[in-house]
Amino acid sequence: MKNIITLQLLKTGITLFCLLLANGLTNFAISLEFLKRTGSSISFGLGLVIGPLTGLLVASVLLKVIDHYPKKKLALLGITGIALSALLFTLLLYFTSLPFTLIAIFHLGNTGIFIRMFNLSFLASNLALVGEKNLEKASAVEQGTFSLLVIVQPALAAFLWNFYGIKLLSLFAFLLTLLPFLLILSMNFSRFVQPKKSTVSATNSFSNSFKLLFHQTVITNVFWLMLIFSFFMASYQVLYPFLLLEHYQIHPLTFGIITSIIGIVAVFGSILPFFTHSRHSLKLIKSALIIFGFAFLLLGSFLFLSSSITFTLISFIIIGSLLSFINSIIEPLSYAYVQRHAVQETIGALTTVYYTLLELMIPIGTLLASTLILYFTDYFVFILFGVFILTLILILNRKDKNNEK
Repeated sequence: MKNIITLQLLKTGITLFCLLLANGLTNFAISLEFLKRTGSSISFGLGLVIGPLTGLLVASVLLKVIDHYPKKKLALLGITGIALSALLFTLLLYFTSLPFTLIAIFHLGNTGIFIRMFNLSFLASNLALVGEKNLEKASAVEQGTFSLLVIVQPALAAFLWNFYGIKLLSLFAFLLTLLPFLLILSMNFSRFVQPKKSTVSATNSFSNSFKLLFHQTVITNVFWLMLIFSFFMASYQVLYPFLLLEHYQIHPLTFGIITSIIGIVAVFGSILPFFTHSRHSLKLIKSALIIFGFAFLLLGSFLFLSSSITFTLISFIIIGSLLSFINSIIEPLSYAYVQRHAVQETIGALTTVYYTLLELMIPIGTLLASTLILYFTDYFVFILFGVFILTLILILNRKDKNNEK
């Protein structure tokens, strides 16, 4: 049995790495292309959020199928859609004279739909793939893969985009999707299925699934914490590349190296959830978010105290590493927490709404940060965000104490 679990975890890691790398390479290169052509933080931000925004629009459709069709087939359909979209994007760039913006938006919209379909169907299958006792391990492998991508993806995307152009990069992305398809075909999605008895009937509407989320208090507590984290992490993720590439004018390859250094720290962070017992999850998430808020305050203070480019780059490396470490801890812990406390027959609908609402914070946080940085200094924006994070956490803690009384 141990060998079976190990094989499932290995296949999970390889599948996520290849597929998300393929999708991320093209999407990141498109954002770099937008930034190169317009020099605008908003254009760069839009390149990052078009996919998630499109995915949000089809959330209600996915709710109607996620718990009623085999998740393995939905995952395969998601991979197929991503592969065909990458291939079509490449062909349109090579053989048509259509405006790049139009082709890019079309591609980002398509991949936004299909990557969401894959993520929700595949990640909602953790319980069936590895069993309840191994949920933290599965989530840690997934987060470790995401962290490894932080190391590889920006440097590789910057290298391919800078030396070979976006056309060859997108062709390479298409070829990368073939291995995940074969691995998903070989995986058993029903090895550990043990449905829990539910007092709540399965649902296929967004409003009912929304009520289901708030019907389960233990999940709601984690949801509010992750809502804060998702919003401000999205804000940082658009400010970080824009400031370094556009404001401080560093070379894309230097940016890729810095991002890779930060990603190495994130990989180590993903190891902690692998050995964390579920009863400590909520406490760890709260503590990590407090440090998260202070990290924003520190970065803002560092930028205020010095105008040296060297000091600025060191500051971004230190704080970026800390934020990535925090992200690697709380993402797998929160997801395993939700899967453990959700009833099996509604887990697809519940996780769809849960992540739809969290991902809604990505475009909102991105666009807010992109707008604020046009009117305020970088250090002011980071200090402002740090104050907001700590204030919101304080409010939630007081609310929890009042509920306990």
